[in-house]
Amino acid sequence: MFQNKDFPLQSFRHLDRLETLDLSSNFLMGLSSEFFSEVDRLQRRRLRMVFLQNNQWKCDRCHVKPLLGFLRSSLMYWGACFEAQGPLCLKCSGPGDMAMR
Repeated sequence: MFQNKDFPLQSFRHLDRLETLDLSSNFLMGLSSEFFSEVDRLQRRRLRMVFLQNNQWKCDRCHVKPLLGFLRSSLMYWGACFEAQGPLCLKCSGPGDMAMR
């Protein structure tokens, strides 16, 4: 699907009734802070769960900051990742020393 941080936010424009957003297994490497702001807007409406596992997350300073902010504050993520190594938890694909963490 999208291999960079330029997720088309207009995709969410008319989805105020969205309850589940599944972006798992889409080769995402990072998402912008604007993306997570839009997720926050949708959460105030009906959105209850966001799935992001099985992507190619780059855990460097350029990619990971917006994602970490979301992960640290979102009950949607923690509700899906009960076990630290569970199948719904996110894992880094790089850089090399961060892979699979």
